Amino acid sequence: MAFAPSIFQEFKGEERSERYSHIPTRIIHQEMTKAGFYPVKVVKQTVRRVDHSPEAEEAARTKEAYSKHMVMYRHPDALNPLESHGVGQVGYVGDHSGKCSIQMFSGWLELLCGNGLIAGRVAEAIRLGHVKLDVVDVINAAFKMMEAIGRISEWRGELQSTPVNYKTAIDFAEEALLLRWEDGKAPIYPRQLLAERRVGDTYGNLWGVYQLAEENMRRGGQSPQAAHVRYWAAKPEEQRLLPRPKKVAPINALDATLKFEKSISDLADDWSKRLAKAA
Repeated sequence: MAFAPSIFQEFKGEERSERYSHIPTRIIHQEMTKAGFYPVKVVKQTVRRVDHSPEAEEAARTKEAYSKHMVMYRHPDALNPLESHGVGQVGYVGDHSGKCSIQMFSGWLELLCGNGLIAGRVAEAIRLGHVKLDVVDVINAAFKMMEAIGRISEWRGELQSTPVNYKTAIDFAEEALLLRWEDGKAPIYPRQLLAERRVGDTYGNLWGVYQLAEENMRRGGQSPQAAHVRYWAAKPEEQRLLPRPKKVAPINALDATLKFEKSISDLADDWSKRLAKAA
């Protein structure tokens, strides 16, 4: 409640009509736990403060009370750590302002590195509108996403059985950079996305390359390519070199995280099909 108060908001946004079916996340959470799911992670949308005046702080708190949030759940039936190095997860995304539909999606937690991956096309998310919405619809969607975890596990096995050489890994990393930066604007080299963080990391197969690129882009922390960037002014004598940021920033925002996770899983799926076709 202290970290993500919007989960426990009992009322809908004032601008919502009577047709808007408001179901507090608290009630959905209670029904999810009754169905055997238990929460393992909570992410909230950050509300930026324009300034620190009392009026701005109050406006931010009001907005946070209805802001978007994500809760990741696990179910005992999706736990299979002895046969694989991962655990299936089901994610719930919603808000109480009515600006987004409820989303239920499948995910995968890689135990080796703690990466919480979100599936893209491999297991399409279910979106539920707020008109005539019932909590039973949400629970049913959660169990459909549970069924999709099996497809993610099979897909993971396919990627692990797809060997890649270093050049292919670099090509994958180059395309991954485009998911966050425009062509030629990335502050790091593709090879920096293949940096191994722990024993067991590998870019010898497509799953390993996907894991490394995802974690390195999401967590950031790499040193930029150059120490300085030239500041171009109208007058040549005013041009000067400005220091680049010391480290690449991580991806923290909820919407940015969801977009990135889905797009990079789709990229891995595309590469799987390309390599299978070329074999």
